[in-house]
Amino acid sequence: MEYSITETKKRFNSSVIVIGAQCYLDKFYQNLGFVPEGEMYLEDNIPHMTMRWSLKKF
Repeated sequence: MEYSITETKKRFNSSVIVIGAQCYLDKFYQNLGFVPEGEMYLEDNIPHMTMRWSLKKF
């Protein structure tokens, strides 16, 4: 996942990444810097949530 974040930043010159994450993996993604947004939703009958990662600018 760390490789994916690095490549997304590099290839798309992106400072924000938005994913649809399975809810049971929320702590995993939060440890990588993703922040949950909005309400839980079902995708293929599996609970998901939108999560956003933002490049921290100082």
